[in-house]
Amino acid sequence: MTDIQTRRDMVWRTADGPIEAPVAKLGGQPFWLDEPFWPTSAGFGTPMMFIGQFPVPGPHSRLAFLFMAEDGYGTGSTYEPEDGDNALIVQPGGRVPPFLTGTSARTGPTLWRRGESWTDRVPVELHIDTVPPGGGDSYFGGEPHFWQPSTRPSDASSSSSTGRTGRRTRRTP
Repeated sequence: MTDIQTRRDMVWRTADGPIEAPVAKLGGQPFWLDEPFWPTSAGFGTPMMFIGQFPVPGPHSRLAFLFMAEDGYGTGSTYEPEDGDNALIVQPGGRVPPFLTGTSARTGPTLWRRGESWTDRVPVELHIDTVPPGGGDSYFGGEPHFWQPSTRPSDASSSSSTGRTGRRTRRTP
C-alpha cells in the first residue's frame, strides 16, 4: 500500500462488470467489510448516493466509503461537513458520527452520468488506478491543490458560511 504522504495521481477506467473487491473505485455498490450502514440525507430523508470507496493506509485492510446527498437540483447542504448531507464511513473499526442516520441496506443510489437525454441517469462504475505523479489534478497524498485561494487553511479563520439552520457562523481556528 502507498504511503499517504507520497503524492500519487489517480487514473480511472470503466469496469467491465461489478467491482466486488476491497479496491479503490467510483460508483457501483460498496464492498462492505463489516455490517452495511447506508447513510440517509438529513436534508431530504432519502438514502445518500454512493460516490466511491478508497483503501485506508495501514497494516490492516480497511475501506473509506464516500456518500453524498443528491436531489437532482444540487440543493443539498453537502458543503457543510456536519449537516448530514455527506458521509465518510470507514470499515472496519470506524464510527458513525452522531449527526448521521442510516439503514442496514447493502445497496442504494450510486454515482451516475447523463445519458442520451438530460434526464437519463446511467449508473457508472470505474476502477481507480494510482500512478506516479505526472502533474494531473486528480491525485491523493502530498500537498493539496487549492482551486479557490480563499479556501486555503490559513484563510479558514476569516471565512464564514451559512449552514442548514440559516444562521451565519464564523469559523475559528
